[in-house]
Amino acid sequence: MIEPVSPTRAPRAGLLLAVALALTAAAYAEAPRGPFVWDDWSLIHASPAIREGGPLRTILLGPFWTRSATAPAVFSYYRPLVSASYAVDWWISGGAPGWFHVVNVLLHLGCVALVFALGRRAGAGPAGAALAATLFGLAPRLAESAAWISGRTDLWASLFALLALLLHDPGPGGGRRRALAAVALFLGLCGKEVAVAALAGLVAMEAESVRREGRSRSAAARGLVPGGLALGAYLVLRAGALERAVPAGTPLSLPGRLSAALQALGTYLTMLLDPLRPELLVGNLARREPALIALGVAAALGLAAGAVLAVRRGLSPPRAALLVTSLCALGLVLHLVPLAVTVVAADRFLYLPLAALAPAAAGAASGLRPGARRMLAALALASVPLFGLALRQRVAEWADPEALWRAGLARSGGEPLAHLELGNVLFRARRHAEALPHYRAAAQGTVGQLHAAALGNLASTASELGRYDEARETTLGLVALEPDLALHRYNLAVIEARRLDLAAAAARLAEALRLQPDYPEALAARDKLAALGAELARLGPEAAGEPTAVRAARASLWARLGRDREAVALHGAVARAPDASPRALLDAAAYLARLGDPAEGRAALERAEAAGASGPELAAARRALEARRAGSDLSGPRTTSTPEIPGR
Repeated sequence: MIEPVSPTRAPRAGLLLAVALALTAAAYAEAPRGPFVWDDWSLIHASPAIREGGPLRTILLGPFWTRSATAPAVFSYYRPLVSASYAVDWWISGGAPGWFHVVNVLLHLGCVALVFALGRRAGAGPAGAALAATLFGLAPRLAESAAWISGRTDLWASLFALLALLLHDPGPGGGRRRALAAVALFLGLCGKEVAVAALAGLVAMEAESVRREGRSRSAAARGLVPGGLALGAYLVLRAGALERAVPAGTPLSLPGRLSAALQALGTYLTMLLDPLRPELLVGNLARREPALIALGVAAALGLAAGAVLAVRRGLSPPRAALLVTSLCALGLVLHLVPLAVTVVAADRFLYLPLAALAPAAAGAASGLRPGARRMLAALALASVPLFGLALRQRVAEWADPEALWRAGLARSGGEPLAHLELGNVLFRARRHAEALPHYRAAAQGTVGQLHAAALGNLASTASELGRYDEARETTLGLVALEPDLALHRYNLAVIEARRLDLAAAAARLAEALRLQPDYPEALAARDKLAALGAELARLGPEAAGEPTAVRAARASLWARLGRDREAVALHGAVARAPDASPRALLDAAAYLARLGDPAEGRAALERAEAAGASGPELAAARRALEARRAGSDLSGPRTTSTPEIPGR
C-alpha cells in the first residue's frame, strides 16, 4: 500500500525538495548555451521530419535512427516520444539549440522530484529523500543525459518509468492508479526501451505485496494486466515501425557476450566508485580487460548474495520495485542484449539505474541506527559541493564541443570515434586543415560503419581544401566498400563536378539514380548539370586581370559547384573592386557572410548597403554573419552525410 505522508511534514518536505531542485538547476545553468553536439546533428539538425514538423505519422510510426534517405537499412530503435519532442522544440525555437537544452534540464528536474517522492514512499524521511534527490541531480556522470540533447532518451524513459513506480498501487483499491501507471510505462517505453525495467519493478512490487500483505497471487497477476497491455501496445507499434529494420548491435559469440557483460559490470562498478570524472567513451568492446572482468565476477557474486539475502529477509513492496528496476536497467546495458555501440559502458546508461537506486538507498538508510544515519548524512552533505563543482565543469565542457572532444580524446587514449567527432567539430568551424588528420586517424583505426563515416568525411574535407583528386580517390574507395549505396555515387558526382569533369559527374549521377531512382538531390543535380556546363563553356578558362563582371560570374559558378575556396577568393576580389555593380556586391557580401572571413564579410555588407543594396537578401546575409559570430551556423560535411553512430 502507499504510505501516507504526515501533513505536518509537508512544508518541510516541500522546502527540502525545492533546495534539491534549485541546486540542480544552478549546476546546469550553463547548459542552455551549448550547441548541437555529436548525434544531435543527425537526429535533429539533419532530419527533415524534425525540421519541417512532420508528417506526424513519420515521427510517431517511423524508426528513431536511419542512415540516410538513400540507404535501405534502418537501425532497430523506436523512440517516437523523443522524436516528437524534438519536432515540438524545433517549432518553438526555430532550431535554436538553447531551447532543446532547457527542455532537457526541465526533464532532469522532473526526475529529481520523482526520486524525492519515491524516497519518501520507500520509507525515507524528508531529509534523507532530499539528500538522495540532490546527489542524483548533481551526479557528474549523469551530465551526459541532461546536458546533451540526444541524451533525452534516458530522461524521457526514466521520467515515466519512475512515475509508473510511484503511481502503481498493489492494494485492492488501486485499480485507477495501476491504469495510470500503465500509461506512464507505455510513454516511458516510447522514450527508450530501457523503461521496460520499470515493468520488472512492478512485478517485484506485486510479488512482495503477496508475501507481506497476504494478497492472492491471482489478484497480483490481475494487478499486472495494465502494465502487460502497455508493453503489448508498445511492441505492436514497434514491430510496425521497424518492419524492415536491421538488428542493431555488435556481433559477439556467446562466450564473447558473457565476457563483455562481466567487463561491463566491472566497468560500471569502477564508474560508481569514481563518480567525479565522467567520460565520453568508456572502454572498447573489441578489447578485453582481465582486471575488469574479474571485478565484474566479484560484483555479480555480490549482487547474487545480496539478492538471496533480500529475498530471505523481505523488502517493502516500493523498495523491492526500486531495486529490481535498478538491477534490470543495468542488466539491459551489459551487452547481453546487443547494443549498437563500440564502447563497453556509457555514463548515460547509468541514468535509470541510479534514478531507481537513489530512493531505494534512502529508504534503506532510514532503517539504520541513529549513529550510522548521522555518518551517512554527513558523508552525503560533504559530497554535495564536490558533486556540484564537478558537474558544473562537465556541463561547461558539453557547452564547448571542441573542449569536450579533446578531453574525450585524451581520456580515451586516442579512440577513433573521438578523432572522428573532434574532426566534425573542427569541420563545422571550417577549420578543415585541422580536421583532416583526425579523420585520417579515425579511418585508420576503424571498420564497418564507423570506417565508412570516417572515409566519407575525409573525402569531404579534402574536397573543401581544394584537394579534389584526393577526395575522388577516397570516395572511390567508399564506392567499393558499399557499392549499393547511392549516396557514395552522388558524392562522387559532386567531386567530379568540382574537378570540372562534368561528363564524369553526369555518369556518376546516372549510377546513383539507377540505385535510387527517386533520389531528390541526384535528380536536382542532374537537371542543373547542363546549365553549369554551358556556363563553364561560356566563361572559358580563368585568366588574370578578368573584368569584374566576369570575375563575379565565375565566383557565382564556383559557388554553385561547391568550389568554396575559389569562390571565396573571387567574391572577395569583387567586394573590393571599385567598379562592382550593386548586384555583384550583394552576391559577394551574402557569400562572404556565410563562408568567408567574418571581417571581410562585414566590410562587404557595408559596401553593398552603401551602394544601394537592400531587401531580404541583405537581411539574410546579416543574420548569417550574426549566426556565425554566435557559433550557431555550423553545418556538417557537405559531400557526405554526417556520421551517425546509433545506440544513444
